[in-house]
Amino acid sequence: MSEGFSYNYSAGRQAEIDKIKEKYLPTKISEQESKLERLRKLDASCEGAAQAAGIGLGVIGTLIFGLGMSLFLSFGYYIFGIVVGVVGIPLIIMAKPVYDKVLKAKREKAAPEIIRLSEELERGE
Repeated sequence: MSEGFSYNYSAGRQAEIDKIKEKYLPTKISEQESKLERLRKLDASCEGAAQAAGIGLGVIGTLIFGLGMSLFLSFGYYIFGIVVGVVGIPLIIMAKPVYDKVLKAKREKAAPEIIRLSEELERGE
């Protein structure tokens, strides 16, 4: 009948517990860090949307052009292959102007918020 205190400590186990616990604790972000993060997200969203539009159009144009080449070279559909390939060329060429237009539109839309946040951060608010 031995009553006593028994304590087992494992540094590795405690580190794992702390790591899991940290995931569920509310994050304490300062107001300036929050504004800076918002500023970064706005800037990234403008560029990301423009990249998606430009790359998407370029890839579609390239696939159509490649389909036309395949029809021409592999299957012997000469006229149809040329027509399909020619349809893909303007799409490829339009990728950069579409990127620029989407980027400009997104920046114009986000400009007031970005400028407001930038000025607040510069003033230290």
